[in-house]
Amino acid sequence: MWKAALLVVILSAATNKSVANDCVPRSFGTNNIVCVCNSTYCDNTPEPEPKSPEKGTFHWYVSSRDGLRLSLSKGQIGRCQNDESLTLNIDTSTRYQTILGFGGAFTDSAGMNIKNLSEATQDQLIRAYFDPKNGSRYTLGRIPIGGTDFSTRAYTLDDYDGDATLQHFALAPEDVEYKIPYARKAVELNPDLRFFSAAWSAPTWMKTNHRINGFGFLKTEYYQTYANYILKFLDEYKKNGIDIWGVSTGNEPFDAYVPFERLNSMGWTPELVGDWIANNLGPTLANSEYNATRIFVLDDQRIGLPWFVDKIFKNKIAKNYVYGIAIHWYADVLIPPEVLDETHNNFPGKKNVDDRSK
Repeated sequence: MWKAALLVVILSAATNKSVANDCVPRSFGTNNIVCVCNSTYCDNTPEPEPKSPEKGTFHWYVSSRDGLRLSLSKGQIGRCQNDESLTLNIDTSTRYQTILGFGGAFTDSAGMNIKNLSEATQDQLIRAYFDPKNGSRYTLGRIPIGGTDFSTRAYTLDDYDGDATLQHFALAPEDVEYKIPYARKAVELNPDLRFFSAAWSAPTWMKTNHRINGFGFLKTEYYQTYANYILKFLDEYKKNGIDIWGVSTGNEPFDAYVPFERLNSMGWTPELVGDWIANNLGPTLANSEYNATRIFVLDDQRIGLPWFVDKIFKNKIAKNYVYGIAIHWYADVLIPPEVLDETHNNFPGKKNVDDRSK
């Protein structure tokens, strides 16, 4: 910790620090520091002026266990103070991926906790994340379709058995109370905010095991019904002022293969999800007002790369409908990052989403 503190002292002495609302730290035990945000104060990080570093200068954001949170410093690029023989060559001609943005999830549990705050504190908190001029400046938001493992109960948006026409489809109280209000606050701050959605499970009556979790798959006779279910979700959120930029084929389909897994889930094989995209979800979106809504596949750990995606894209029709590949990070220690490069090289036109938003 003393090294981090020393580094901050050196930076403060050698650079020009920007003006910001600094973190007011609160300790929750060893190495557990949070920044206090209340009705009158939140830390933030305003954009530097100029926004991009001038030639020969750099911007350096520092976070530490002592309470610094994205503390911005500006400095001059020159020789390293501790090693004058060291030379850093920056090759600006080689470019890799473009980062679309960062974001967070509008889950039931997040909304429940936010709702417990005063209105003024709620506004401060949402602003700290989504204000495009200060704070974290999030540009993405994930909104679940129905219940998740961050819900207090198991539910979907049509829990009426055999409702093939989706006559009883309706947003849940959790959508109205915990998701939509805060998503709307966020988009009011940043109209360019992109929302991404996924279902953890189809309604149980559409599944082979008739359960919200476990070894269950979408019944083939409900393939079109489930595509219509996704479309109705897009309709209802649009009525509430929220346009969904992208949807995935389902959150963590591999969970269905895990014995005794309790989380909401629905399994897919790559061949079956390819058929569903090609024959149902893809054309349903393309022939609707949501023809610009992007479709992402996988939405699970990189243990599915590249083989799961390779098999989906053997269905050329499905491949043409798919915009990108959603990847989770929990099992990164098991699978090397090279599979990301391999997948990108196999399908360079497809975009990647690294989902850490839970």
